Amino acid sequence: MKTEIIKPNHSELKNIIQYFIIFKSESIKNIEYTTFPNTNLCLAIYKQNNVVVEQNGNSKHLFTLQGNAIYKSYLSGFHESNFKVSINASIDEICIIFHPAALRLFSNISYEELIKSDEAFQMLFPKFAGDFVERLFEENNNHKRILMLENIILRSINNQYITERTKEVLHIIQQNKGLKVGSLAKKLSMNESTLYRLFINQIGQNPKSFLRTVRFRKALDGILHLEKEKLTNIAYRNHYTDQSHFIRDFKEITGESPNQLRNKTSIQQEELAWIYSQH
Repeated sequence: MKTEIIKPNHSELKNIIQYFIIFKSESIKNIEYTTFPNTNLCLAIYKQNNVVVEQNGNSKHLFTLQGNAIYKSYLSGFHESNFKVSINASIDEICIIFHPAALRLFSNISYEELIKSDEAFQMLFPKFAGDFVERLFEENNNHKRILMLENIILRSINNQYITERTKEVLHIIQQNKGLKVGSLAKKLSMNESTLYRLFINQIGQNPKSFLRTVRFRKALDGILHLEKEKLTNIAYRNHYTDQSHFIRDFKEITGESPNQLRNKTSIQQEELAWIYSQH
C-alpha cells in the first residue's frame, strides 16, 4: 500500500488541519496497521469500500472491505486505546486529519451523530455534497487532490460555532504540561461540570480522557524521536509519578510497554506513528 502524507499548503489551514493522508493499493492485499490514541480527528473518504468497526471495551478494530457503494466517508477519533485497521481490498482513501475542535469551524452537528454516519463529509460540507467527491477521485495527482480539498475547506469556514473559551482551553493545555481537570478548571475560573460540557460540545471528548491522551502523545513522541533518552527521564518530564506509573499507563492504552513500543513502532514521513504489516 502506498501512503503519502501531505501538509496543508494554505497558511490559514495550518491551525485547522494537521495533514492529509492518501492510502492507495490497486490490488487486494491483506494489510494491517495499528495507530495510537491522539487528540486529532480523521475524516476519511473512501471509493468503493465498505467499512466495519468492531469494539471490544475501549479497543476498536476497523475492517476495510471491497464494497459496491461508490463513495463513503467516516469520522473517527477519541480512541482511548489502540486503533487497529485491517484492509482486505483494493483501496483509494483520502484522510483529512483535523486539529482538536477544528470541526467547529464548519458545523455544530454533534460529534456522536458525525461518527455514526457513513456520509460525514457531506454532513460537514453540504454545499459540496454533489459531484465534488466524484471529481476528487477522478483526479490522480495527489497534490492536486489536496488543493481541491483545501479550496472547499477554505470556502466553508464559519466562525460562529467555535467559542473563544475553546480556543483559550486549547492554548492553556498547549502551554502547561501535566494538567489535571481540576487545575485546568481553576485556570479558567470555571467549575468542572461546565468544563465537561464545553469539552463534549466543542472538542467531542471528556476533559479527563483528552488530557490523558495529550500526556500520552507527548511521551510517545519522546520514546520514538529520542532513541537514546532514558525512559525514566521521559516519564518524569511528562509528569508521570514514577516509571511504574509510566509503564502501567502505556500498557493500559496500547497493550505494550514503552520499551516494546520503541522497538515495534515506525514513523511514516516523520508524522504518522504506527505498527504496520503487509501480507
